[in-house]
Amino acid sequence: MSTTTHAAISSEPLIPRPELLLRPSTLRQAWDFGVVSADTYPFNAPYRAVRSSPERQPPGRVPRLLSIVFATLIHYDDPCWDPDTRTIRFRDGWKNIMNTLGMYASQPSRDIINGCLARMMRFPVPSIHCCIAVQALDLDTKHPAPKTVTLTEEYVQACQRNLREVSLVTLHDLTGALELDLYTLAALYAPDDGQLRIARTFLNRLLPGGRRRIGCDPQRERMFNALNAAQDRWLYTMDKETDMVVITGRGAAATPSDDRTVTLA
Repeated sequence: MSTTTHAAISSEPLIPRPELLLRPSTLRQAWDFGVVSADTYPFNAPYRAVRSSPERQPPGRVPRLLSIVFATLIHYDDPCWDPDTRTIRFRDGWKNIMNTLGMYASQPSRDIINGCLARMMRFPVPSIHCCIAVQALDLDTKHPAPKTVTLTEEYVQACQRNLREVSLVTLHDLTGALELDLYTLAALYAPDDGQLRIARTFLNRLLPGGRRRIGCDPQRERMFNALNAAQDRWLYTMDKETDMVVITGRGAAATPSDDRTVTLA
């Protein structure tokens, strides 16, 4: 039988994926690959800011990508990361990975990141392990001390659980937060030589506040085309008969066996 799980929106353990190994740390210097933690990726962060009311959570791609940046720097023990003080200095690997993701391209983009980090000091990250992520923040450019962000102990521990590999180049090319969510779901749960099937009702529960749905055919086709063009690991399609998003490993059989099929419903 195929495996059905609600792990992406509950505290249940991640589905075992022994066939997917993280790359050796010696390969990290190119910053082509990072890691995502199922416990800290903020699926439920809002997609857009609401002008009529102040957002408790920073919206869009930035909080999602920052969760991957933190997990990657911690996992690979980058020189910019001090595990004793749980502090990341804004240099070395931090700048490299942020540049790979296109997040440090301009002063406005850096201001958005700084605003997101400031909010992460006040509000919990809306993830499986919901906690305050940032303990302290040094953004004062008038002083010679390096800029830093200090993470809470609870968040650092969560960042190191249930890790899966992601392509940072792919993350750069995906411009929408919903596309990032679908790519991350594949990274966390899709067997490389099998298939991940996600019920539309599951996505509607998982995604933030009903802001955006897997909608009409043209919208869905554009999104799947973007996902399929950005990476060659999985193929995204829609099974209209079962009303499910289907994510198939590029090396999978045309009809994967039940033991290579995971269903989120």
